[in-house]
Amino acid sequence: MSEEQRSPLFSVRLRDPVTQQTTVSLEELLNDIALLRDAGVSVVQVTPSDLLISIEDRKQVEARVVADNVDPDDLAGPVEFEPDRIMLSGPASAINELVGADGQVTLAAELPDDALPGEHEVSLAVRVPEALAGRVSPDATFVTARYTLREKREDTLVLPFAVPVMAEVAAAWQGELVAYEYDPVVLPAVRVKGPSDIIDALRRSDERLRAQIRAVVPLERQDEDRIGELITRQAEVKPPEGVVLDGEPPRVSFRIRRIDAL
Repeated sequence: MSEEQRSPLFSVRLRDPVTQQTTVSLEELLNDIALLRDAGVSVVQVTPSDLLISIEDRKQVEARVVADNVDPDDLAGPVEFEPDRIMLSGPASAINELVGADGQVTLAAELPDDALPGEHEVSLAVRVPEALAGRVSPDATFVTARYTLREKREDTLVLPFAVPVMAEVAAAWQGELVAYEYDPVVLPAVRVKGPSDIIDALRRSDERLRAQIRAVVPLERQDEDRIGELITRQAEVKPPEGVVLDGEPPRVSFRIRRIDAL
């Protein structure tokens, strides 16, 4: 095939000022082709008759790579991507469709669903939403993902430390009411269940996890009329994420007073 045959039959010259959309007559374009004109060929009808050209600014945006196809509870930590951000370019209207409610742009990388527990390092394709494929171009199509899947085995444990008891005061009473004389002050022998790796860390009294555990008794609106009285209420044990209380919630007694009543 000659160079002349590989060249486009016609081109469209856009004149300034350019609007968002320009309509071009295909009949006029075809009749202006020298190859046809010199051969004595005249185009009398074209379907479709017009070519609609949409014009808009080109835009770039940085997208953060996020993991897809994985339950966060199955991960023993965050997924690390390299690169962790990808530059996207395309028409402004297409790029704007990628912006989430939080103003951020993300691209999903799908983790394999057949991976075994343990550490993994895999190469993954990142994908632009199907509706925008062909309009938005990423500067990278693959990323390296490093992550650790925890064993899905569930385990139970009686915590080897006591859980402190505290009150949860509604915002309207902050600085006005305080609870005191908790009975018990701490909860011994709290039983919890959850993923085996977190349970193992709690068994070792991991300081970071231990600091997250507390038992909370909520102060209610009617408590304002029970100043000084003994109140007994169910406490909510709040363990680390992924771990739950195994058994009935404990009950705690306490009294309340106004902070200025010293």
